[in-house]
Amino acid sequence: MGKLLLSLVIGALLINAFAVPTAFPDHIVFTQSERLLQQGQPEQALQALSDYGKLDHPAVHNTAARAFLQLGELDKTLELLQAHHADADWETYYHLGTAYYRSGAYEEALSSLRAGLELREHAVLLQNRQADVLHAMGRTEDAIEVLERSLRFDQSQDHLRWTIGEWAESVGDKEKALQAYTRVQSLYPDPSVAARITALRRELPPPPPQPTPTRTGPSLIEHTAVEPVPDYAPVRVGLLERAASLTLSAGAPFTAVDTAGTTVELEGNRLWEVQHREGNPEHVTFAAGDTVHELTAPVSLTLTDPTTTFALYDIAYGQGYYWAGRETRQYRETLELLPFEQGLTIVNELPLEAYLYSVTAAEMSPSWHSEALKAQAVAARTYSEFHRRRYASRGFDLLSTVLSAHYPGVGREHPNTTEAVNATRGEILVHNGAPIDAVYSANSGGLLSSSAEVWGGQRAYLPAAADGGSFPDEGFDLAAWLRHDVDSYSNVGRQLSSYRWVRDYSRTDLERLAPADIGNLTDLVILERGPSHRVSAVQWIGTDDVVTVRRDAIRRSLGGLRSNLFIFYPSYKEGQLQGLTIYGGGWGHGVGMSQYGALGMAEAGKDYRTILTHYYPATTIEIRGVPDDEQ
Repeated sequence: MGKLLLSLVIGALLINAFAVPTAFPDHIVFTQSERLLQQGQPEQALQALSDYGKLDHPAVHNTAARAFLQLGELDKTLELLQAHHADADWETYYHLGTAYYRSGAYEEALSSLRAGLELREHAVLLQNRQADVLHAMGRTEDAIEVLERSLRFDQSQDHLRWTIGEWAESVGDKEKALQAYTRVQSLYPDPSVAARITALRRELPPPPPQPTPTRTGPSLIEHTAVEPVPDYAPVRVGLLERAASLTLSAGAPFTAVDTAGTTVELEGNRLWEVQHREGNPEHVTFAAGDTVHELTAPVSLTLTDPTTTFALYDIAYGQGYYWAGRETRQYRETLELLPFEQGLTIVNELPLEAYLYSVTAAEMSPSWHSEALKAQAVAARTYSEFHRRRYASRGFDLLSTVLSAHYPGVGREHPNTTEAVNATRGEILVHNGAPIDAVYSANSGGLLSSSAEVWGGQRAYLPAAADGGSFPDEGFDLAAWLRHDVDSYSNVGRQLSSYRWVRDYSRTDLERLAPADIGNLTDLVILERGPSHRVSAVQWIGTDDVVTVRRDAIRRSLGGLRSNLFIFYPSYKEGQLQGLTIYGGGWGHGVGMSQYGALGMAEAGKDYRTILTHYYPATTIEIRGVPDDEQ
């Protein structure tokens, strides 16, 4: 863009700088300018804005400032924004701080960024730029502290750990560098980071020699007392698969019955080691001290006292997620041991309502409003009914993981969620007489996604819709909507990073995320959006190949984004992508009920039936699986 045109644009934008703001800018012009900016064409975006600079509105200033920054016109950015402190929002201060930072005016940059954080303390974009400034000033330890604080606001910013590792290494904190590199390398392997991990391990002093620990067996737990649940509508939940051995106990004597009809009475409150013989999957032994029983699987275990539990010891959970670990878990009712060549499958069979006591508490905080908890109970019950026998070939109905619903057993049950399950006993959502696929996610971001745009196959009761508030138009509306905390049911003032989030990737970050076979990265483009504006396809473009990523895989491809509801602004140099700033909303797929939205509706005085009607239109509630005398 020529200097003359830049001067004309900046002059137009500064007209009536201190006048009272007029109405919101022309949407057609701003949609055009937004699309151009999101395509990395700042000169054309400024040209589109030039006739509308007389409108004194923060949106005009911030859009123009973003274009000037993409062009490297730092003086123009400062000249434009310094005149508008009276009506500045957090973005104004972010652009000011960025312009000062790139100009080398570090104190002014910090002052602007602090002012922005006073308006929006959870804005990690401001915090991350603050860290850049502190690092440039030589205050690297302070910069690392700021990035660590930013991560506490939004733990999904895994790319920051690369930066923390590099900065920690530069100031000699090799332990912190190794920790940061190791964490992000486990999620997004990169050869250069692997090399640094190897070098750091060599440079760090070896740990002091430790005696070889002797692995102690599990300690017997005290079993929890539970309230028996009427034995109707049982569900089979797969707890473990491919188990070569396990340790279990029961709070009372229990009976083991095998496929040959052999019945064995086993002692309660004692640790039993169960072994599966490789090459003979039906052969199972139960051993406790000198007592050994040999049985032929399948084996069914039944408690003699229904008010107690079984316990499985040292069970792995959450594999592949940051919250993975091991713990002892307790389960109601009966266990079944199924033989497979790869090992035993452990199944818990129990009444559906008892299963929901654990699931409802695991899927939604028991401290939330009772109407939200009831909505969660009905949604989880309906989802379970819809997906019954989904894993029948593996010997059960549902998994105990989030691939079905999180089912950690009795230990997660809570009086509040138990009350919600009991208050809605047997209630399910139906459409055309059948249970619906009542999916849900953490936070819609204010827009509900249709089933078709996420998984394909449209369901009438899972449409794209506004989650309260308005449905933005694509373009400027959507961009402004995602950059601010607009009103919707899901904006409840808790876990703000699940409602609005950002990423700011350097070229190095993007090269680490890009598919390995594309060669030298040149561009990343959004190919398609669905009815809820969620991105349904992106394309990585390189010198050797082009890779298209679709639907759920997009989030992983772009560094673990919280959702597919996002826009981005690329920057280029000599035709190559240099960086990307992403603005997004929501956490999860956004189909069906938003759990935070259910909370927002409940706190606004809506009952659980109204909540469910909002999230699953074209459905009704029916009572199923409950004896007539309990309805």
